[in-house]
Amino acid sequence: MIFSVFVYLTLLVSLVFCGRYQNYRVKFFDNPIPSTGILLILIYTLVVGLRYDVGVDYLLYKETYLNSMSPNADFIARNGWSYFEPGFSAIVYAFTRYKAHFAWLFISIAFLQILFLYIFSKRYSFMSMWLCFFFVTSFTFFDSLNGMRQMTAFFMFLCTLRFVEQRRFFPFFLSIVCISLFHRSILIMLPFYFVLHLRMFSNKKISAVLILLSFALSGPINYLLWNVLFPRLGELLSALDDISYFEQRDDLTLPKDTSSLGLAKFIMLGLDLLIVANINRMKAFYKSLNLDVFYNLHVIGSVLYFISGSSLALIRVNMYFVNVKFIMLSFLMYMLSSCQGRKDSWDKCLKLFLVVISLMWFFNAIFRGAKNAPFQFI
Repeated sequence: MIFSVFVYLTLLVSLVFCGRYQNYRVKFFDNPIPSTGILLILIYTLVVGLRYDVGVDYLLYKETYLNSMSPNADFIARNGWSYFEPGFSAIVYAFTRYKAHFAWLFISIAFLQILFLYIFSKRYSFMSMWLCFFFVTSFTFFDSLNGMRQMTAFFMFLCTLRFVEQRRFFPFFLSIVCISLFHRSILIMLPFYFVLHLRMFSNKKISAVLILLSFALSGPINYLLWNVLFPRLGELLSALDDISYFEQRDDLTLPKDTSSLGLAKFIMLGLDLLIVANINRMKAFYKSLNLDVFYNLHVIGSVLYFISGSSLALIRVNMYFVNVKFIMLSFLMYMLSSCQGRKDSWDKCLKLFLVVISLMWFFNAIFRGAKNAPFQFI
């Protein structure tokens, strides 16, 4: 366990240092040295790629990889042991063709994830340090250890948001189609192109009320959604995936062991409301950026977070929304670190609170890894 803490803490410190140095180069030099990004990608790829037995999905991918090494397995043609989208299948086929160790599969996935996150972060290099910090200390990072295909699709999706900001539908459409070769669930995001750039939640009170209602009424709302209003939704979503997450009745009702509200959910609620409370200030600070796209994703994700716990299908859809939280926290922290004035003391307290809460979540995930078991390495 001490070794686990050392490895992940070193990863956190290394990435934050790389982000800080990247910000320094951008601030004081017109042409920053790209070696910072290469170092960041290399560190993440090696540490995350060389893990083992990290959750149920990891074991499935590992078993699929080992079975696909059979001479009779045609993984891409769907005649083998299992089937995934062509993008992931191509990666598996490329390595199994030469009987490579299965670690190469996870190294390649880790590389793709951090590469697309780095491409996205280059547009916001001024807050690189905070993007690295909140990414590693958030559930986005730990989700990526287990739900590897869909989380890779999520990082790819982040790079398409600039097309939404610029209202360029054709490039957005082509990008989503390409990402669907890695995980088809991304197709659900196509309709959201037409709403994400709108100021849907410009009234802070409306955003706060929606989040609070979803938090307080998560049980009844969940039951209403999955048993009354949308009894056929499972068939629609299952058409996007060979695995139906609605075949088990347990997925349609709120399990007793998750119906109680623990401290973690109150912390998540507090962070959501903190972002909502500061959104107008952030928009004024980032005048040249369109924060509405990220804020809309965040509010939708916050609402779905509290009502999606009993449905695996809805959790999959919500991954493209709720994981934007670490980006919104980065925007908030950079603003708090840059602003001076009469709220300076309050801002310092707020910054300390965000750092402490994030580190608490980070260490809790390491010591109590649950299904993601983030502390195991080769």
